[in-house]
Amino acid sequence: MHEYTTAYHDRKPAYYILAVLSGIIGIGIAFLIKAISDFSGLVVAAPSGIALYGLLFIMLDKFIWKWPWLYSLGIIKIPDLNGDWKAEISSSANDNKILAQVKIHQTYSKIQIHLETEKSDSLSQMAALDMASPHMFTLRYEYSAEFRRDESSQIMRHYGVTSVKLKSADHKFSDIHPAVYYTEQGRDSHGEMSFSRVVKNAK
Repeated sequence: MHEYTTAYHDRKPAYYILAVLSGIIGIGIAFLIKAISDFSGLVVAAPSGIALYGLLFIMLDKFIWKWPWLYSLGIIKIPDLNGDWKAEISSSANDNKILAQVKIHQTYSKIQIHLETEKSDSLSQMAALDMASPHMFTLRYEYSAEFRRDESSQIMRHYGVTSVKLKSADHKFSDIHPAVYYTEQGRDSHGEMSFSRVVKNAK
C-alpha cells in the first residue's frame, strides 16, 4: 500500500489529538500502576508514551476513521472506498468492452487499487482524493500494469493514469461512477471506464 493525498482534509490535527490522548492515558496508567504497586508491593512497568501513541495510531488508521458519525460531524472527511468493485473499460485501441475486477484496500493514511482483467493486472503507485463537495469526490491514481496478449508473447508493462468521479449522498457509492484513463506515450491509448461497487449479499 502507498500513501494518498487529500488536499481538503488535513490529517495533522488527528495526529496531534492522538499525541495528547497518549499522554493523558499514559499519566492515568502510571497513577493506576503506582496505586497497585503501593497496595500489593508488585513492581509493574508502565507502557511508554511512544507505545501508546503507536497503538492509538494503528486503531485510528485501520478502524476508527471509518466510524460514520466522525464523517457526519466533519471530523473525518475521507470516504471509505474499501472493498470489491467492478469496472467496464472502453479502449481507444479497439471496440471491445473489457470487464475488470477491482479491489481497493484503504486505511486512513494509505491505499492500494488493484485492477484485474482477463489479460492484464495493474496496481496503483500513487493516488489523490479531491473533494468537490461532501458527497462528490475525484479519485486519481497512477498505476503500473502488466499485459499479456497470448501464451506465446512476452509480458508487456506500461504505466497510466485513471481518474474516477465518485458521487454518493449516503457514502455507500452504490451507483455507477464514470472514469477516464490514459496510458504512457509508449503505449499511447486512452478510454472511458465505469466503476460500480460490488454489493455484498446481492443476488
